[in-house]
Amino acid sequence: MDLVFASNFLEHLSAGELAALLPDVARVLRPRGRLALLQPNYLRCREHYFDDPTHKTIFHHRNVATIVEPHGFRVVKVVPGLLPLTMNSRTPKWPLLVRLYLSLPVRPLAAQMYVVAERSGGHLER
Repeated sequence: MDLVFASNFLEHLSAGELAALLPDVARVLRPRGRLALLQPNYLRCREHYFDDPTHKTIFHHRNVATIVEPHGFRVVKVVPGLLPLTMNSRTPKWPLLVRLYLSLPVRPLAAQMYVVAERSGGHLER
C-alpha cells in the first residue's frame, strides 16, 4: 500500500496494542509508503484529553516520533495544530469556512495535530 490513514484512533490503544499494530502497518506499506495521522495533541488540550475515558496513550507533537520510529517509520511532517479538538460546535462547517480556517497562519483552538511518517526502505521482518 502507498498510504495508511488513521484519524483519532491511536490514542485509544495501549503501548502494547501500539507495539502490535505499528509493525503490521509498516509491513503492509511499500518502502517509503506513508502513515498519515490526525491525532489530538495532548500539549494543546491537556484539560480535555482524558474527557474521553477510552484514551490510553498520550500523543503530542514532541513524542510522536518516539512512538512510531521504533516500528520502521521516520516522521517527515508534523503540524502541531491543524484542527480544533472537536468539530462539535454551533459554528457552521461549510467547506469554504474549513478551507479559510486551514489557510490561517494561526489557527485558534487547534488541538489536533497532523503527522506524516514514512516507512523506512528495505524489507521489514516480523
